[in-house]
Amino acid sequence: MRVVLAALMVSFVARAAPPQVDWLFPIGAQRGSEALAQIGGKHNWPLKGWADDKGIRFAAVEKKKGFFKVTVGKNVLPGPHLVRFYDANGTAPPRVFYVSKAP
Repeated sequence: MRVVLAALMVSFVARAAPPQVDWLFPIGAQRGSEALAQIGGKHNWPLKGWADDKGIRFAAVEKKKGFFKVTVGKNVLPGPHLVRFYDANGTAPPRVFYVSKAP
Protein backbone atom coordinates (compact mmCIF):
# COMPACT_ATOMS: atom_id res chain seq x y z
CA MET A 1 0.00 0.00 0.00
CA ARG A 2 2.82 2.41 0.85
CA VAL A 3 4.47 1.75 -2.49
CA VAL A 4 1.25 2.60 -4.33
CA LEU A 5 0.84 5.85 -2.37
CA ALA A 6 4.45 6.81 -2.99
CA ALA A 7 4.06 6.15 -6.71
CA LEU A 8 0.92 8.29 -6.83
CA MET A 9 2.62 11.14 -5.01
CA VAL A 10 5.57 11.10 -7.38
CA SER A 11 3.29 11.17 -10.41
CA PHE A 12 1.45 14.25 -9.09
CA VAL A 13 4.51 16.36 -8.33
CA ALA A 14 3.84 19.80 -9.75
CA ARG A 15 6.06 20.98 -12.55
CA ALA A 16 6.61 24.62 -13.33
CA ALA A 17 5.01 25.82 -16.54
CA PRO A 18 7.14 26.76 -19.54
CA PRO A 19 7.57 30.48 -20.19
CA GLN A 20 4.77 32.37 -21.89
CA VAL A 21 5.87 35.26 -24.11
CA ASP A 22 2.93 37.33 -25.35
CA TRP A 23 4.80 40.12 -27.12
CA LEU A 24 8.22 41.36 -28.22
CA PHE A 25 9.02 45.05 -28.80
CA PRO A 26 10.54 46.30 -30.98
CA ILE A 27 9.86 43.52 -33.45
CA GLY A 28 13.01 44.15 -35.41
CA ALA A 29 16.34 45.90 -35.85
CA GLN A 30 18.76 46.96 -38.56
CA ARG A 31 21.56 44.56 -39.42
CA GLY A 32 24.89 45.58 -37.96
CA SER A 33 23.21 47.19 -34.94
CA GLU A 34 22.39 46.70 -31.27
CA ALA A 35 19.01 47.35 -29.68
CA LEU A 36 17.22 46.97 -26.38
CA ALA A 37 14.15 44.73 -26.70
CA GLN A 38 11.44 43.92 -24.18
CA ILE A 39 9.19 40.89 -23.84
CA GLY A 40 5.94 40.56 -21.93
CA GLY A 41 4.12 37.55 -20.55
CA LYS A 42 4.38 35.05 -17.71
CA HIS A 43 7.88 33.75 -17.11
CA ASN A 44 10.70 33.39 -14.62
CA TRP A 45 13.63 35.72 -15.14
CA PRO A 46 16.12 35.53 -16.69
CA LEU A 47 15.15 33.71 -19.86
CA LYS A 48 17.52 32.70 -22.62
CA GLY A 49 16.96 33.69 -26.23
CA TRP A 50 17.57 31.74 -29.43
CA ALA A 51 17.28 32.94 -33.04
CA ASP A 52 17.31 30.98 -36.29
CA ASP A 53 20.41 32.90 -37.42
CA LYS A 54 23.61 32.77 -35.33
CA GLY A 55 24.17 36.44 -36.16
CA ILE A 56 21.15 37.45 -34.04
CA ARG A 57 21.87 37.29 -30.31
CA PHE A 58 19.49 37.95 -27.43
CA ALA A 59 21.27 38.48 -24.08
CA ALA A 60 19.10 38.95 -20.98
CA VAL A 61 19.69 42.17 -19.05
CA GLU A 62 19.86 40.57 -15.60
CA LYS A 63 18.79 43.63 -13.60
CA LYS A 64 15.89 44.64 -15.88
CA LYS A 65 13.26 41.93 -15.98
CA GLY A 66 11.93 41.35 -19.48
CA PHE A 67 14.72 43.23 -21.29
CA PHE A 68 17.26 41.82 -23.75
CA LYS A 69 20.26 43.35 -25.47
CA VAL A 70 19.84 42.33 -29.11
CA THR A 71 22.86 42.23 -31.38
CA VAL A 72 22.30 41.81 -35.12
CA GLY A 73 25.38 41.00 -37.19
CA LYS A 74 26.22 42.79 -40.44
CA ASN A 75 25.88 39.58 -42.45
CA VAL A 76 22.38 38.61 -41.26
CA LEU A 77 19.97 38.34 -44.18
CA PRO A 78 17.21 40.95 -44.11
CA GLY A 79 13.70 39.66 -43.50
CA PRO A 80 11.77 37.73 -40.86
CA HIS A 81 13.57 35.46 -38.40
CA LEU A 82 12.23 33.14 -35.70
CA VAL A 83 13.15 33.83 -32.08
CA ARG A 84 12.39 31.58 -29.11
CA PHE A 85 12.71 32.26 -25.40
CA TYR A 86 13.32 29.40 -22.99
CA ASP A 87 14.33 28.31 -19.50
CA ALA A 88 14.75 25.03 -17.62
CA ASN A 89 10.96 24.50 -17.64
CA GLY A 90 10.51 24.64 -21.42
CA THR A 91 10.28 26.86 -24.46
CA ALA A 92 7.83 29.59 -25.40
CA PRO A 93 6.26 29.52 -28.88
CA PRO A 94 8.35 31.33 -31.50
CA ARG A 95 8.08 35.06 -32.18
CA VAL A 96 9.00 36.81 -35.42
CA PHE A 97 11.88 39.30 -35.39
CA TYR A 98 12.50 41.37 -38.54
CA VAL A 99 15.94 42.42 -39.73
CA SER A 100 16.13 45.40 -42.09
CA LYS A 101 18.90 46.70 -44.35
CA ALA A 102 18.37 50.31 -43.32
CA PRO A 103 16.53 52.14 -40.54
